[in-house]
Amino acid sequence: MCHIIGIEPQFKNIIKNGPFIPMTAGQRKPEGQWTADEKKVANLDQRLKSLIMFVLPDDQINSVINCLTAKSTWDDLILYNKGPSDVKESKVIDLKLCYNTFKFKESKTLIQTFTRYKALMNELVNDGIKLLKLEINTGFINRLPKKWLNFCQSLRNTNHVKDSELASLFGKLKYEENLIDSIYETEKKKSLVSATPLSTAFFSTSIVQDFQDSPDDEEDTRSS
Repeated sequence: MCHIIGIEPQFKNIIKNGPFIPMTAGQRKPEGQWTADEKKVANLDQRLKSLIMFVLPDDQINSVINCLTAKSTWDDLILYNKGPSDVKESKVIDLKLCYNTFKFKESKTLIQTFTRYKALMNELVNDGIKLLKLEINTGFINRLPKKWLNFCQSLRNTNHVKDSELASLFGKLKYEENLIDSIYETEKKKSLVSATPLSTAFFSTSIVQDFQDSPDDEEDTRSS
């Protein structure tokens, strides 16, 4: 829809209301009396229909090949892809259920969880389900593991959950996760260094000592 409206803004009206038909005194004007501008606008319907048909795969073309207008073509494509209204209503119910029961999976990372949740949000929007920013953000952070409880509470206290976009909120969570991982790795390296075996430390010291003593030994050898 965004693409075709970008080509010609009047396409939106054609899809919604059908082709433009020149009228006079409440009656359809004979084509021979159409002005140049009226012909141009009326022809937009066939131009739009051709544009839609051009990008369809063969199986979908066959389902709309007999449609006479761009509007009927568009309506049939919606029916072809989304099904009748009762099917769409069932899908909306399923999406709402997915939103209400969304959970963090222990086997998934934070970014994988965000990707799943974002995809669900996109599906909700595509099916006309509008959620407030606060609902979207709260729905995400409330499903995170308990280890995020304190950090998420701080986000609430500073109004980030209320005011931030979902992507921005995720960015704060990801930064915190990277910071924690960095601290953990640093502490891990320190513990490994402090746990170096005595024999290794002695061996390393011996090498340094031998290296320091080697010039004198070499000089003694030359003197002899």
